Amino acid sequence: MAASTTRCARPSEFPPNETFSYDDGRVGGATGTEMDSLLEIEIKLACADLVTRYCRAVNAWNLDDFTALFAEDGVWLRPGEIPMNSRAEIRAFMETQPVERVLRHVNGAVHVEVVDADHARAWSQTTVYETSGTTRIPAPLAGPAMVVEYSDEHVRRNGVWMIARRDTTVVFKRQDDGH
Repeated sequence: MAASTTRCARPSEFPPNETFSYDDGRVGGATGTEMDSLLEIEIKLACADLVTRYCRAVNAWNLDDFTALFAEDGVWLRPGEIPMNSRAEIRAFMETQPVERVLRHVNGAVHVEVVDADHARAWSQTTVYETSGTTRIPAPLAGPAMVVEYSDEHVRRNGVWMIARRDTTVVFKRQDDGH
């Protein structure tokens, strides 16, 4: 099936589940102009790195680094939580989370679609391991706590790539009763 070309001002205006293509037929964005292949690769690597830095910051429980990954007006949607609509709200939520635990977000697949020189979308999967009640490693391992998928909108502001929006979907979740 041929990819359709869509023109939108912001990534959030893209219709869901639609393929985007450049005017020259390359799939991955909807800029209306040809993008240099090297710039496209640079953007994809920067956004994939952003996904990795998210995991590193939350694993280390470095809330300064973690919240700095989001745009000042960044949005984070998590199942069962009210939407967080700023760095301040994201930090306030994180400060309510338990700290006596070993937590690891292990990245799986990451796919980045370049929208234009300052906007991209990313989809990623992460397996989350969590052992409560200790901060010592090695921690006892009971298997993954969950597998999540993230659908992101990334934005470059002042030369820095940040998360403008992150939608979190829990795909699998360990049951408390061990089943």
